Amino acid sequence: MKETTAANCRKRKIARHKPKINENKEKKMYKVTLPDCDVEITSTPFCGKNPNGDVLTVNSRYIAINGKPWLPVSGEFHYARYKREDWERELCKMKACGVDLIATYVFWIHHEEIEGQFDFEGQRDVRAFVELCQKNGLKVLLRIGPWCHGECRNGGFPDFIQHQNKFKFRTNDPTYLKYVERFFDKLGEQVKGLMWKDGGPVVGIQIENEYEPYAEPDRERRHDHMRTLKELAVKAGFVTPLYTATVWGYASLIELEELPVSGGYADAAWDHSSAELKESGNFLMKHSMNDPTIGADLRKDLENATDYDVDVRLTPYLTAEMGGGMQMTLLRRVVIDALDTEAITVSKLGSGAALVGYYMFHGGTNPDGKLTTMEESAYSGSPCTLPVKSYDFQGVLRENGDAHPSFDRIRRRHLMINQWGDKIASTFPFIPEDSAKNAADFKTLRYSVRHNYGDGSGFIFINNHVRRRLLAYHKDVRFELDFGGKTLVTPPVNLANDDMKIIPYNLDVGGKKLISTNATPLCKLGDRYFFFTDDKPVYEFDGDGAEIITLTDEQSLHTFKLGERVFVADNPCVLYEQDGKIYAEYYGEVRLTVYEKTGEPYEIILPETKAPAPCFIMPEGDKTYRIDVEYPVGCEAEPMLVINYLGDTAEVYDAENPDKLISDWFTCGLEYKLSLNQFNRPESLLVKLTDFEPNRYFDLPVKPGCEVTGAHIKLRTKKEIDSLLK
Repeated sequence: MKETTAANCRKRKIARHKPKINENKEKKMYKVTLPDCDVEITSTPFCGKNPNGDVLTVNSRYIAINGKPWLPVSGEFHYARYKREDWERELCKMKACGVDLIATYVFWIHHEEIEGQFDFEGQRDVRAFVELCQKNGLKVLLRIGPWCHGECRNGGFPDFIQHQNKFKFRTNDPTYLKYVERFFDKLGEQVKGLMWKDGGPVVGIQIENEYEPYAEPDRERRHDHMRTLKELAVKAGFVTPLYTATVWGYASLIELEELPVSGGYADAAWDHSSAELKESGNFLMKHSMNDPTIGADLRKDLENATDYDVDVRLTPYLTAEMGGGMQMTLLRRVVIDALDTEAITVSKLGSGAALVGYYMFHGGTNPDGKLTTMEESAYSGSPCTLPVKSYDFQGVLRENGDAHPSFDRIRRRHLMINQWGDKIASTFPFIPEDSAKNAADFKTLRYSVRHNYGDGSGFIFINNHVRRRLLAYHKDVRFELDFGGKTLVTPPVNLANDDMKIIPYNLDVGGKKLISTNATPLCKLGDRYFFFTDDKPVYEFDGDGAEIITLTDEQSLHTFKLGERVFVADNPCVLYEQDGKIYAEYYGEVRLTVYEKTGEPYEIILPETKAPAPCFIMPEGDKTYRIDVEYPVGCEAEPMLVINYLGDTAEVYDAENPDKLISDWFTCGLEYKLSLNQFNRPESLLVKLTDFEPNRYFDLPVKPGCEVTGAHIKLRTKKEIDSLLK
C-alpha cells in the first residue's frame, strides 16, 4: 500500500474538546454481534422506465437504477424564491456539494394569486427551472401540494382559497377539487415532457404535505382525499416512478402507492416557547423515522405525534426534510451550527436512511405579490411570523449565495455517498443495545453498524455531537464485530465532543480489501483513494493495499471533486463546474492543491480582489438610515453589503423607490449580508429599524439598542480557473 499524508496540514487539536470531567473511562471496546441473517427485502410497485431504457425501482430498503442501489442526496431549492438569472449557478454549486436530486415546492399562490390569472413567467417559470436541472444532470422531485406549508402565506394557498366560506379546503369538497384540478392541469402543461418516462428529470411527485388529523380528523376521509389528489395529479400528466407524502405527525398517505418521507431538525423555530428546548432525538441512532416536532405549530396536540399511519417497514427510510438550517421567527431566533447539520446527516445515515434530503439546502427571498406579501405571518392567520422577504433559512447555501459552513461539513459526507452510496443503501442498520437510547444521555456512545451480508463489508456510524450540549470524550475506542463466524477488530479512534466518524470495514478499495481502518472514506480519483482522520492513520489490507491519500479533518472540509480532479483548499471557498468550466467563489486569497489521477499534486493561487468600495451612513429620521454605496469601477467581484445594527428587525428599501421593501432581517447575532447584485446594484439604500425586544429567544448574545452602527462592502470573487490547471 502507498499511503500519503497530505501536506500543508492545519490540524485541529483534539485537546481543545477534551473535557476531563466528562471523560468516559468505562468502556474502550464495543463488542457487536451482528444477526446471522439479513432483514428480508421485499418488492414494491414503484417503478418506471425512461426512453434510454433506464429502470428506476424501489424495494423495501432502497431505490435502484438499473438494479444498482441509488442513495440520492436531495436538496430543497425554491425557484420562485430566487433570481432566475442565478438559478443555474446555484444549481451547479449544489451539485458540487454532492446533491443529485433537486426538491422544490410549487406554491400555488406564486402562480395563481388572482383567481384565474396564472403566472409562470420570470422566476416563476417552473419549466425553465426543471430544464436547467436536466441540463446539469440533476433529477427532480416536485412537491406540488396543493397545500405545501414551506413558511409561505396560507401554506401556499391563494387567498381566494384560504379566505372564503363556500367550501372546505384540504378535503374532497367538490368545489375545492375543481380549483385543485385546474391548478394541477395548468402546472402539468408547464412541465409536459419532463417526466422520467418522457426522458425528463422529474422522478417523483410529492402529494400534499403534513396531511395530519388537525387538517381532517377522520382517517378514512384523509385517505380518500390523498387518493383523489393523486388521481388528479396523474390525470394532469404527473406520471413518475415515485410518489411521496410526509409521514410525521400521523400524516396520511396511500400505503404502497405513496412513499413515506420523514424529517429531522436540530431545533424547532416554530415552537411557541421563548426558552431553550430540550435535546432533540435526531442526534440518536434509532429506527423511528418520526420527528414529532415538525408541524407542531399547527398541531393541537401531540398525542399521536409519534405514531405512523402506515407500516413504514414496507418501504425504504427516505428523508425529505433533514434540517439544512432553520428559519427565524419573530419569537425564536434559533441559530444552527454547521455541526448540527452534519451530526443529523451522520445520525440519519446510521439510522438507515436511503435518501438524504435537506430542507432548506438553498435559502431564498419571497417574491413580490400582486395583492399581498408572500410570507407566513400571524397577520394572515398563521401561528408564526417570519420576515416579509427573507427566507434565508440559514441554508447550506444562503439567500445571498454564500456558503454556510455546513456546506463544507456535509459535502465530505456526500462525496462518500456519491462514491459508496450503493454499498450503504443496500444495508440495514443494526443499532446495538449499548448505543445511547436517550436524547439526554451525553455519556454513552451513539453508534450503529450497517452491514452487507453479501460481501461482509460495512460501515460504523458514530456521532458525538448534540446541539448546544457537551458530550463525553471517548479515548481509544475500538469495535469488535462478530459476523458469519468471523471476528474483526478495528483500530482505535478518539472521539472528542463534536466528533463524528464513519468507519468502513472489508471495503473494496481499488480491487483490494481494506479490512479495517480508523479513517473515514472521502472519494476516489482513478486508482487513488482519499480518506481523512486526525488520528494516526491505520489501514489494514488483506494483502497488498491501494494508494491512499490521508487528509486531516480540516483539509477534508475544503475538498472538492470535480470531473477528473480533486481540489484541497487552504481556506473556505466554493468550487463548481458550469458549462464545462470550473469556477471558484471566495473571499480573500485561496491556495488550491490539485490532484490528478496520476502524478504529484500541484498548487495554484487564487488572488484576493482588492478594490475600494466605500459606504456612507447618514441618519434619515427616526430609526431610519441611508447607506450610499460607491461601486469599484471595472471590478467584476460581487459586492456584498454587511449592515451592522442594533434593534429587533431591519428592513431595507431601495432609496429610489422607498416604498418597495427588498430585504429584511430578524436580529439573531448573525451577520446581515446582502448581495447587491441581486438587487441590481442600488446606489442608495434606506434601512428602517424596530426597537430591540428582549422577550425573544436568542441562541446567541444580542445587544440592546436601535441604530445602524456600521456598514461595509466585502468583495466575493468569482474566477474561472481552467487556465490555471495543468
